[in-house]
Amino acid sequence: MNGIFKCEGCCQTFCYKHTTEHRFLLNCQLEDIIHEHENVYHLFYETKQQSPLLHEHVNRWEKESVTKIKQLAQETREQINQWSQLQRQNTKEKFNKISKELEKARGAYEYLEKDLNRWRIQLEQLQYDIVSLPPTIVIHEEQNSSLINTISLSKIDQQLALNDSLTSNSEHIEFDDNHHIAMHCGPYRTPSYVTGTQEYLSGKHLIRLFISKKTSDFILSFNVMPKLMDTPYHSSEWSTYGWQSDDCVNPPRSKSTTEKYLPDLKNQTKFHIELLLDCDKHQLSYFNEITKRRREIEIDVAKCPLPWKLHFYLYDIGDSTPCVTCGNKGVGIFRCEGCLQVFCRKHLNEHRDALSHQLDEIVLEHDTLQQTICENTKAAEKQHPVLKQIDQWEKEAIQKIQLLTEELRRQVKQLTDTQRVSKKLHELAERLQIARIDDDYVETDLNTWKTTLQELQNDMTAFTPLLSIHEHPSQILVSKVVLSVPKDRVKQEKFGKPYGSVRIEGNNLIAAHCGTKNGTALVRGVGEYSSGIHKIRFLFKKSDIDYITSFGIVSKLMSLDLKTSDSSYKCYGWNSNDSTCAPGADQLQCKNLQDMIGQAVFEIELTLDCDNRRISYINQRTQNRRELNIDITKCPFPWQVHFYLYEIGDCVRLLPVM
Repeated sequence: MNGIFKCEGCCQTFCYKHTTEHRFLLNCQLEDIIHEHENVYHLFYETKQQSPLLHEHVNRWEKESVTKIKQLAQETREQINQWSQLQRQNTKEKFNKISKELEKARGAYEYLEKDLNRWRIQLEQLQYDIVSLPPTIVIHEEQNSSLINTISLSKIDQQLALNDSLTSNSEHIEFDDNHHIAMHCGPYRTPSYVTGTQEYLSGKHLIRLFISKKTSDFILSFNVMPKLMDTPYHSSEWSTYGWQSDDCVNPPRSKSTTEKYLPDLKNQTKFHIELLLDCDKHQLSYFNEITKRRREIEIDVAKCPLPWKLHFYLYDIGDSTPCVTCGNKGVGIFRCEGCLQVFCRKHLNEHRDALSHQLDEIVLEHDTLQQTICENTKAAEKQHPVLKQIDQWEKEAIQKIQLLTEELRRQVKQLTDTQRVSKKLHELAERLQIARIDDDYVETDLNTWKTTLQELQNDMTAFTPLLSIHEHPSQILVSKVVLSVPKDRVKQEKFGKPYGSVRIEGNNLIAAHCGTKNGTALVRGVGEYSSGIHKIRFLFKKSDIDYITSFGIVSKLMSLDLKTSDSSYKCYGWNSNDSTCAPGADQLQCKNLQDMIGQAVFEIELTLDCDNRRISYINQRTQNRRELNIDITKCPFPWQVHFYLYEIGDCVRLLPVM
């Protein structure tokens, strides 16, 4: 029969009878589209429920993070209390030992100058440790890129820090505290030398010294000496470098990197020194913790070769055969075994009274220190200084958590705004309703509505992975959470100018065959790839499994127009029937060739490895992977992604790379 009606959609001519049948088929397709619209509409409202779930996730993260912060802060406080208790116990044991010795000395009246001097030094050192030393518990933050820096405690063990100890060949030197204290015990005006046992050859070394003089009249010194120097006060080949208590430098002509003369130690009987040995730069410096002054000298390694050792010069009370009080008037008949001075009978009693008075002064210092220990103990039990830092860290960490969660809630509200999708669904519903009533639509309208529905459905399906809350696993305490939209959604591949009947839409992310009949249609991406590794994800939908489509790469130099294209350039990729686009191409990992054949929809992740001149893809449904080596003489750089469509309705949609 002759055709008398031409369909403006498919451009085919029908007789009256088959025109009715043709319209009936179109009506059936319209009903299918309306049914699909209803499914997408239901999916839209299900997806819309994601917003409360994201808010719930944010709230749960906030609660758990604050709990972790409070828990760590409490554990740290308990650890501080434990360490403080051990420190107080150690101080108490040292103090009790001195107390017993003083009590015994008072009762037996058996003590000498060296005992008084030792107790005085021990009390001064103990008081300094309690009052002046930095806390042996410090808090610090481990800096990194995370939101909350976890905190940790470190304990400074004073005993372990004392790697060096003291020794001497002099019979006038006595040691205490495991050879960490050296005391001159007489006789009068007798030079005595003390050296350290540790050798310093390289690097920087900090030694803290507490030096106490009997009077300010006599000179002592602290220095470094070469290990080769056996008898430092007799050797002329080697020299010691350091400072004297009258502020002179040893040796006198040594080069100072600071001022030549600085009043600092002179006329002082006690000073706390931080001595720094810089073996690499051949420098020696000290810092006076009382005056806050620093001095530095350069060491001539020809005169003081490495390795170095500590060296101290001590000079104490003197001796004389007549009574030291009477002078030449009285004869000395009693020799004090402490100061080794000789007294007459009368002045011996006065000397013992003077020693008793000194003992009383030491006992008074002892009682004062005991009061200080009690006050510090009560204060520490109430509030350790480091606990304030813990409280501050806890407060600031919780504030950061709260600020971040507020920002996340704002982003969730902004990114889960479904107004755009809702508007499109509403507009499409009106168009479908009008088309059903007026029966005024053709194949191109149906294809457009199908594509729109597919786009909306893909948006709904992809909505969940695009909006996700994740934690950075690098932080142990509280991982920073961020609400992210994949960057590839903004900076990703897009379609350029096509060849043939191809309609580009959806912000250049969708390409669909829109011809009136089946035929070749080509489309490329705008991205150019010459180096590095690049991933492109896309969703391919075929109208019929009987026709072949393909994807791959081409050289930018290859013309998109097949009529003018240079035949020397080749396309590399894969066809939907699992064959390779470029015959003779070196195909890798193709044991299982049955992958896309018989499928109408497949999601592909295409990888372009420009450096190794290779492309590969992973089928997200089958998880099969295939690779191709590229001959750059046939497909030179830069590369572009390339898609081949044939049947009306064939569609490819670019997806964000996850």
